[in-house]
Amino acid sequence: MWQRMWHLLAVLFFLCASLGRTVLAGDLKIAKDIEARRAQFMQQELTANTGHLSDGDRKALEHLIRAADIMDEIFLRQAWERNPEFEKKVIALTGPQAAAARAYYRIMYVPTAAAQLR
Repeated sequence: MWQRMWHLLAVLFFLCASLGRTVLAGDLKIAKDIEARRAQFMQQELTANTGHLSDGDRKALEHLIRAADIMDEIFLRQAWERNPEFEKKVIALTGPQAAAARAYYRIMYVPTAAAQLR
């Protein structure tokens, strides 16, 4: 948990730092090297063979996934109470580096692989 919090703080620092960066979406600034930072991570789809699970096990798994999504929202607020506002600003970013900034935010914050910015 602490590692995720440090990652989030790093994202906050780099997105909000003002030295020589372009201002986008109000007071957010995107680091010049955001695309290189994003490129450090490979996108990988995680899959699992659930064919051997019973119907009850599949339903339990669905409940666990929904619970994980709720826990993500709780963690978002525990890490920093203004995270929901910050996330909206990240989503609102525009420009040539906006997609890389949103992807980097998802990587560095969102704990579950399947989660998407809302």
